[in-house]
Amino acid sequence: MKKWISRRLWFAAYFCSVMLLGLLICSVQLVAQDVQTLLQQGDAYYEQLDNAKALVEYEKAYQLAPDDFGVLMRLTRSCNNVGEDIDSDDSKPYFERAVEYAETMLEKYPDKAETHYFLSVSYGNLAMFTGGKTKVKLSRNVKEHAEKAIRLDPNHAESHVVLGIYYREIANLNRVLKAFAKVFFGGLPGGSNEDAERSFLKALELKPDYINAHFQLAKTYEKMKDKDKAIAQYEQVLELPIHDHQDQAIKTKAEKQLSEIKK
Repeated sequence: MKKWISRRLWFAAYFCSVMLLGLLICSVQLVAQDVQTLLQQGDAYYEQLDNAKALVEYEKAYQLAPDDFGVLMRLTRSCNNVGEDIDSDDSKPYFERAVEYAETMLEKYPDKAETHYFLSVSYGNLAMFTGGKTKVKLSRNVKEHAEKAIRLDPNHAESHVVLGIYYREIANLNRVLKAFAKVFFGGLPGGSNEDAERSFLKALELKPDYINAHFQLAKTYEKMKDKDKAIAQYEQVLELPIHDHQDQAIKTKAEKQLSEIKK
């Protein structure tokens, strides 16, 4: 009798274990499906260049899968995009959040080029809203992570653009900030307008219709006092189709610069 009861208890426990395992598997599958659905909805808004709505969907996905690379990458991208779209003092909190998500990516996915690319972008965007010592520190991080992204993926055009912007900004940094950087950090990693030009040309070799690469190259040629090359790049910006959320704003700036140069 005792053996019979013992067997019944064992089978009951076994049955409960199997049921719980099945429920757990179903729960995981449902969460995965929900995350995928939310990412698809966010991606649809992203393709429509509606970054604010995309961010809402990605934040919902983050609540379900906070360690997922695709979720973290999209959140970082969208926070940067929304901040860039706002283009005011209200942008800073979005860039701060972008840095937080990107640093989580670095902790969990340090060997992905996208991790370092989005870190460089996030640091660069946030640097525009900081001063002095913090700006210099963030600038050093921009170069470090853009270079790491390129080492991991030499064909990552966007990282070449970030590095080019860094080179140009460092080459034309005012004396006060250069002196500040030297005092607190022993200086900044070097860069020249020629370095910037090479980076932008590499990006365009990889992605010929990259509007921002043409625009940044035009700005660099202006710094190099090469008016004809600057005009050619600005005109190229105006001819290319829109792909990115900032492309229309860049076209407007290019048109304004062209009118200034041609006066």
